[in-house]
Amino acid sequence: MTITPAGSAQALAAALRHDDPSALGALLDNLPADGPALVPMVVLAKAHRSLDLLLARGFSPNETRVDRLAGLHLVDDAKMVRTLVAAGGDVNLASPSGTPLHLAAANAGPPVLKALLDAGADPNATHEGPVTNFTPLEIACELGRTLAVKALLARPPAPATCFFLTAGFVTRKGKKPLAVLDLLLSAFGADLEPVVGYDFLLHIASKAGSLEGVELLIKHGAAVDRPDREGRTAAFLAIHAAFGGLAPRPEHVEVFRRLAAAGANLDQRCGQVTPRELARQHRVALS
Repeated sequence: MTITPAGSAQALAAALRHDDPSALGALLDNLPADGPALVPMVVLAKAHRSLDLLLARGFSPNETRVDRLAGLHLVDDAKMVRTLVAAGGDVNLASPSGTPLHLAAANAGPPVLKALLDAGADPNATHEGPVTNFTPLEIACELGRTLAVKALLARPPAPATCFFLTAGFVTRKGKKPLAVLDLLLSAFGADLEPVVGYDFLLHIASKAGSLEGVELLIKHGAAVDRPDREGRTAAFLAIHAAFGGLAPRPEHVEVFRRLAAAGANLDQRCGQVTPRELARQHRVALS
Protein backbone atom coordinates (compact mmCIF):
# COMPACT_ATOMS: atom_id res chain seq x y z
CA MET A 1 0.00 0.00 0.00
CA THR A 2 1.38 3.42 -0.93
CA ILE A 3 0.12 6.56 0.75
CA THR A 4 1.55 10.05 0.27
CA PRO A 5 3.26 11.89 1.79
CA ALA A 6 6.15 9.47 2.29
CA GLY A 7 6.01 7.62 5.58
CA SER A 8 2.28 8.02 6.06
CA ALA A 9 1.65 4.33 5.42
CA GLN A 10 4.01 3.31 8.20
CA ALA A 11 2.63 5.97 10.54
CA LEU A 12 -0.93 4.88 9.82
CA ALA A 13 -0.09 1.23 10.46
CA ALA A 14 1.56 2.16 13.75
CA ALA A 15 -1.40 4.30 14.84
CA LEU A 16 -3.81 1.44 14.19
CA ARG A 17 -1.55 -1.18 15.73
CA HIS A 18 -1.38 0.80 18.97
CA ASP A 19 -4.98 2.06 18.66
CA ASP A 20 -3.71 5.61 19.08
CA PRO A 21 -6.46 8.06 18.08
CA SER A 22 -4.19 11.06 18.62
CA ALA A 23 -1.66 9.75 16.11
CA LEU A 24 -4.43 8.78 13.72
CA GLY A 25 -6.08 12.18 14.00
CA ALA A 26 -2.80 13.90 13.13
CA LEU A 27 -2.60 11.86 9.94
CA LEU A 28 -6.15 12.32 8.67
CA ASP A 29 -5.69 15.74 7.06
CA ASN A 30 -2.66 14.52 5.11
CA LEU A 31 -4.11 11.32 3.72
CA PRO A 32 -5.06 11.45 0.02
CA ALA A 33 -8.71 11.40 -0.99
CA ASP A 34 -8.14 8.22 -3.00
CA GLY A 35 -6.39 6.48 -0.12
CA PRO A 36 -7.55 3.25 1.52
CA ALA A 37 -10.93 2.88 3.21
CA LEU A 38 -10.06 3.67 6.81
CA VAL A 39 -13.10 2.27 8.62
CA PRO A 40 -12.52 -1.30 7.33
CA MET A 41 -8.82 -0.95 8.16
CA VAL A 42 -9.62 0.12 11.72
CA VAL A 43 -12.06 -2.76 12.12
CA LEU A 44 -9.49 -5.31 10.97
CA ALA A 45 -7.00 -3.81 13.42
CA LYS A 46 -9.61 -4.09 16.21
CA ALA A 47 -8.77 -0.50 17.11
CA HIS A 48 -11.82 0.56 19.11
CA ARG A 49 -10.70 4.07 20.04
CA SER A 50 -9.61 4.77 16.49
CA LEU A 51 -13.00 3.64 15.20
CA ASP A 52 -14.72 6.02 17.62
CA LEU A 53 -12.55 8.84 16.26
CA LEU A 54 -13.35 8.11 12.62
CA LEU A 55 -17.08 7.90 13.27
CA ALA A 56 -16.96 11.14 15.27
CA ARG A 57 -15.17 12.78 12.32
CA GLY A 58 -18.03 11.78 10.01
CA PHE A 59 -16.57 8.72 8.34
CA SER A 60 -19.33 6.38 7.12
CA PRO A 61 -19.72 3.08 8.97
CA ASN A 62 -20.67 1.64 5.56
CA GLU A 63 -17.44 2.75 3.86
CA THR A 64 -16.24 -0.08 1.61
CA ARG A 65 -12.95 -1.27 0.21
CA VAL A 66 -12.43 -1.97 -3.48
CA ASP A 67 -13.84 -5.47 -2.92
CA ARG A 68 -17.07 -3.85 -1.60
CA LEU A 69 -16.52 -5.12 1.93
CA ALA A 70 -17.39 -2.73 4.76
CA GLY A 71 -16.41 -2.86 8.40
CA LEU A 72 -19.39 -5.01 9.32
CA HIS A 73 -18.31 -7.62 6.77
CA LEU A 74 -14.89 -7.84 8.42
CA VAL A 75 -15.73 -7.45 12.09
CA ASP A 76 -14.69 -10.11 14.60
CA ASP A 77 -15.71 -8.26 17.75
CA ALA A 78 -19.26 -7.92 19.08
CA LYS A 79 -18.56 -4.52 20.62
CA MET A 80 -17.46 -3.20 17.23
CA VAL A 81 -20.66 -4.54 15.69
CA ARG A 82 -22.66 -2.50 18.17
CA THR A 83 -20.51 0.59 17.59
CA LEU A 84 -20.91 0.41 13.81
CA VAL A 85 -24.65 -0.27 14.04
CA ALA A 86 -25.16 2.64 16.44
CA ALA A 87 -23.48 4.89 13.86
CA GLY A 88 -25.79 3.67 11.08
CA GLY A 89 -23.99 0.56 9.86
CA ASP A 90 -26.12 -1.60 7.57
CA VAL A 91 -26.16 -5.18 8.88
CA ASN A 92 -27.69 -6.37 5.60
CA LEU A 93 -25.27 -4.59 3.28
CA ALA A 94 -24.77 -6.78 0.21
CA SER A 95 -21.38 -7.58 -1.29
CA PRO A 96 -19.92 -10.14 -3.70
CA SER A 97 -19.10 -12.20 -0.60
CA GLY A 98 -22.57 -11.88 0.93
CA THR A 99 -23.98 -9.87 3.82
CA PRO A 100 -22.10 -9.34 7.09
CA LEU A 101 -23.94 -12.35 8.49
CA HIS A 102 -22.69 -14.55 5.64
CA LEU A 103 -19.08 -13.65 6.37
CA ALA A 104 -19.58 -13.97 10.12
CA ALA A 105 -21.06 -17.44 9.60
CA ALA A 106 -17.82 -18.43 7.90
CA ASN A 107 -15.33 -16.57 10.07
CA ALA A 108 -16.64 -15.08 13.31
CA GLY A 109 -17.67 -16.43 16.68
CA PRO A 110 -21.11 -16.67 18.30
CA PRO A 111 -20.95 -13.24 20.02
CA VAL A 112 -20.56 -11.50 16.64
CA LEU A 113 -23.34 -13.57 15.10
CA LYS A 114 -25.65 -12.78 18.02
CA ALA A 115 -24.82 -9.07 17.81
CA LEU A 116 -25.62 -9.02 14.08
CA LEU A 117 -28.87 -10.94 14.57
CA ASP A 118 -29.90 -8.68 17.46
CA ALA A 119 -29.25 -5.68 15.20
CA GLY A 120 -31.61 -7.03 12.54
CA ALA A 121 -29.36 -9.07 10.24
CA ASP A 122 -31.50 -11.25 7.97
CA PRO A 123 -30.71 -14.94 8.67
CA ASN A 124 -32.53 -15.96 5.47
CA ALA A 125 -30.62 -13.63 3.16
CA THR A 126 -29.06 -15.44 0.23
CA HIS A 127 -25.62 -14.87 -1.19
CA GLU A 128 -25.66 -12.59 -4.24
CA GLY A 129 -22.71 -14.27 -5.99
CA PRO A 130 -23.09 -16.00 -9.37
CA VAL A 131 -22.21 -19.48 -8.13
CA THR A 132 -23.66 -19.95 -4.67
CA ASN A 133 -27.04 -19.18 -3.21
CA PHE A 134 -26.52 -20.02 0.44
CA THR A 135 -27.99 -18.56 3.61
CA PRO A 136 -25.65 -17.86 6.56
CA LEU A 137 -26.88 -21.00 8.32
CA GLU A 138 -26.17 -23.11 5.25
CA ILE A 139 -22.64 -21.70 5.07
CA ALA A 140 -21.96 -22.48 8.73
CA CYS A 141 -23.31 -26.02 8.24
CA GLU A 142 -21.24 -26.65 5.12
CA LEU A 143 -18.09 -25.52 6.92
CA GLY A 144 -18.88 -27.63 9.98
CA ARG A 145 -18.76 -24.58 12.29
CA THR A 146 -20.95 -26.03 15.03
CA LEU A 147 -20.76 -23.02 17.36
CA ALA A 148 -21.86 -20.76 14.52
CA VAL A 149 -24.64 -23.20 13.65
CA LYS A 150 -25.90 -23.08 17.24
CA ALA A 151 -25.91 -19.29 17.21
CA LEU A 152 -27.75 -19.08 13.90
CA LEU A 153 -30.35 -21.65 14.92
CA ALA A 154 -31.66 -19.01 17.31
CA ARG A 155 -33.47 -17.71 14.21
CA PRO A 156 -34.68 -20.92 12.50
CA PRO A 157 -35.43 -20.73 8.76
CA ALA A 158 -38.66 -21.57 6.96
CA PRO A 159 -39.87 -25.21 7.19
CA ALA A 160 -38.90 -26.05 3.61
CA THR A 161 -35.38 -24.76 4.20
CA CYS A 162 -35.19 -26.76 7.43
CA PHE A 163 -36.07 -29.92 5.53
CA PHE A 164 -33.69 -29.42 2.61
CA LEU A 165 -30.83 -28.42 4.91
CA THR A 166 -31.28 -31.44 7.19
CA ALA A 167 -31.86 -33.84 4.29
CA GLY A 168 -28.52 -32.77 2.86
CA PHE A 169 -26.73 -34.09 5.96
CA VAL A 170 -28.49 -37.40 6.72
CA THR A 171 -26.33 -39.29 4.21
CA ARG A 172 -22.98 -37.67 5.02
CA LYS A 173 -20.08 -39.21 6.87
CA GLY A 174 -17.45 -37.63 9.05
CA LYS A 175 -17.27 -36.07 12.48
CA LYS A 176 -18.16 -32.52 11.48
CA PRO A 177 -21.15 -33.31 9.21
CA LEU A 178 -22.58 -35.65 11.83
CA ALA A 179 -22.14 -33.01 14.53
CA VAL A 180 -24.03 -30.56 12.32
CA LEU A 181 -26.77 -33.12 11.69
CA ASP A 182 -27.11 -33.68 15.42
CA LEU A 183 -27.65 -29.94 15.93
CA LEU A 184 -30.17 -29.70 13.10
CA LEU A 185 -32.17 -32.65 14.39
CA SER A 186 -32.14 -31.17 17.89
CA ALA A 187 -33.54 -27.93 16.48
CA PHE A 188 -36.00 -29.22 13.88
CA GLY A 189 -36.83 -32.76 14.96
CA ALA A 190 -36.29 -36.04 13.12
CA ASP A 191 -39.75 -36.25 11.55
CA LEU A 192 -39.77 -33.11 9.42
CA GLU A 193 -42.57 -33.10 6.91
CA PRO A 194 -40.91 -33.65 3.53
CA VAL A 195 -41.24 -31.22 0.67
CA VAL A 196 -43.44 -32.56 -2.14
CA GLY A 197 -41.48 -35.05 -4.20
CA TYR A 198 -39.07 -36.01 -1.42
CA ASP A 199 -38.92 -38.83 1.12
CA PHE A 200 -38.93 -38.68 4.90
CA LEU A 201 -35.49 -38.19 6.42
CA LEU A 202 -35.29 -41.75 7.75
CA HIS A 203 -36.24 -43.11 4.33
CA ILE A 204 -33.53 -41.02 2.66
CA ALA A 205 -30.86 -42.27 5.07
CA SER A 206 -32.03 -45.88 4.88
CA LYS A 207 -32.18 -45.96 1.10
CA ALA A 208 -28.64 -44.51 0.99
CA GLY A 209 -27.31 -47.04 3.49
CA SER A 210 -26.23 -44.30 5.91
CA LEU A 211 -25.95 -46.07 9.25
CA GLU A 212 -24.65 -42.93 10.99
CA GLY A 213 -27.60 -40.90 9.71
CA VAL A 214 -30.09 -43.59 10.74
CA GLU A 215 -28.51 -43.78 14.20
CA LEU A 216 -28.91 -40.05 14.75
CA LEU A 217 -32.47 -40.03 13.42
CA ILE A 218 -33.42 -42.85 15.78
CA LYS A 219 -31.67 -41.03 18.64
CA HIS A 220 -33.84 -37.99 17.94
CA GLY A 221 -37.05 -40.00 17.89
CA ALA A 222 -37.74 -40.68 14.21
CA ALA A 223 -40.85 -42.81 13.64
CA VAL A 224 -39.37 -46.09 12.36
CA ASP A 225 -42.56 -47.54 10.87
CA ARG A 226 -44.00 -44.59 9.01
CA PRO A 227 -44.70 -45.55 5.38
CA ASP A 228 -43.93 -43.26 2.49
CA ARG A 229 -46.43 -42.32 -0.21
CA GLU A 230 -45.95 -45.73 -1.83
CA GLY A 231 -46.44 -47.61 1.43
CA ARG A 232 -42.76 -48.45 1.91
CA THR A 233 -41.13 -48.32 5.33
CA ALA A 234 -37.51 -47.42 6.01
CA ALA A 235 -36.75 -51.07 6.86
CA PHE A 236 -38.20 -52.22 3.54
CA LEU A 237 -36.16 -49.64 1.61
CA ALA A 238 -32.96 -50.70 3.38
CA ILE A 239 -33.32 -54.44 2.79
CA HIS A 240 -34.59 -53.92 -0.76
CA ALA A 241 -31.62 -51.70 -1.60
CA ALA A 242 -29.24 -54.20 0.00
CA PHE A 243 -29.97 -56.78 -2.71
CA GLY A 244 -31.56 -54.75 -5.47
CA GLY A 245 -28.36 -54.01 -7.39
CA LEU A 246 -25.67 -55.98 -9.16
CA ALA A 247 -23.91 -56.78 -5.88
CA PRO A 248 -25.03 -56.98 -2.24
CA ARG A 249 -24.64 -53.82 -0.17
CA PRO A 250 -23.60 -54.75 3.36
CA GLU A 251 -24.06 -51.17 4.64
CA HIS A 252 -27.77 -51.42 3.82
CA VAL A 253 -27.99 -54.73 5.68
CA GLU A 254 -26.54 -53.02 8.75
CA VAL A 255 -29.11 -50.24 8.45
CA PHE A 256 -31.86 -52.87 8.21
CA ARG A 257 -30.58 -54.59 11.34
CA ARG A 258 -30.37 -51.27 13.21
CA LEU A 259 -33.97 -50.45 12.32
CA ALA A 260 -35.04 -53.90 13.48
CA ALA A 261 -33.21 -53.37 16.77
CA ALA A 262 -35.02 -50.04 17.15
CA GLY A 263 -38.36 -51.84 17.00
CA ALA A 264 -39.30 -51.50 13.34
CA ASN A 265 -42.22 -53.70 12.35
CA LEU A 266 -40.64 -56.17 9.91
CA ASP A 267 -44.01 -57.73 9.14
CA GLN A 268 -45.54 -54.53 7.78
CA ARG A 269 -46.41 -55.39 4.20
CA CYS A 270 -44.97 -53.18 1.49
CA GLY A 271 -46.74 -54.18 -1.69
CA GLN A 272 -46.53 -57.95 -2.02
CA VAL A 273 -43.76 -58.58 0.51
CA THR A 274 -42.68 -57.70 4.02
CA PRO A 275 -39.18 -56.64 5.11
CA ARG A 276 -38.83 -59.88 7.09
CA GLU A 277 -39.68 -61.98 4.04
CA LEU A 278 -37.08 -60.14 1.96
CA ALA A 279 -34.50 -60.69 4.69
CA ARG A 280 -35.25 -64.42 4.76
CA GLN A 281 -34.97 -64.67 0.98
CA HIS A 282 -31.43 -63.34 1.23
CA ARG A 283 -30.52 -65.24 4.42
CA VAL A 284 -30.11 -62.12 6.51
CA ALA A 285 -29.99 -63.08 10.16
CA LEU A 286 -31.29 -60.83 12.88
CA SER A 287 -29.50 -60.90 16.21
